[in-house]
Amino acid sequence: MDVVQEEVTEDFQRMAGIQTIEEEYFRVGFSKRIINRVTWLVVLVIAATISQAILKRYSGVLSSMIALAYFIPMLTGSGGNTGSQSSTLIIRALATGEVKSREWWHILLREFKVGATLGFVMGLIAFTIAAISLGKISVAVTVGISLCTVVCVGNIVGLAIPLFFRFIKLDPAFVSAPLIATLLDATGLVIYFEIARRILATTAP
Repeated sequence: MDVVQEEVTEDFQRMAGIQTIEEEYFRVGFSKRIINRVTWLVVLVIAATISQAILKRYSGVLSSMIALAYFIPMLTGSGGNTGSQSSTLIIRALATGEVKSREWWHILLREFKVGATLGFVMGLIAFTIAAISLGKISVAVTVGISLCTVVCVGNIVGLAIPLFFRFIKLDPAFVSAPLIATLLDATGLVIYFEIARRILATTAP
């Protein structure tokens, strides 16, 4: 029972982006806690600069329609949350033997349907919110389509990365949820601004 508990604890720590700590909470020294957590945090800070570069790259689109900025947290948050959900589910399923990595095609197809359905529902909600709050249909359509796409992509990415880790013989639990969320933040921004650039270009007077 202790072995199972230790393995579960290690998996949770890895998924949270923390190096494995075997000692009990109050027996771990201050410096060791810092060391065990700082590595992933530094990686995530560096990874977050990708989002910064993307925002700079699309600053022209953002400045032409400043209302787009209002919905960035909604889009990036939804993509990260969806990816974290799907990665947690697939990591557990792989650990318990419910699914095998060789079944990847069936898993991807199944989760694509789930992601598309979730994306449609959330995109419709986002469209309604944007339309009511701003009264600009072009922005509302942009937000709705973007959120639908981001959620669908997030769902696929969240399960594809753990499957890839299992395929190359690494523990899928090494994939931390914060890293997946950070990567999906950047992906979501690219999707959002590319869709915005095309839709707003066709609706511009």
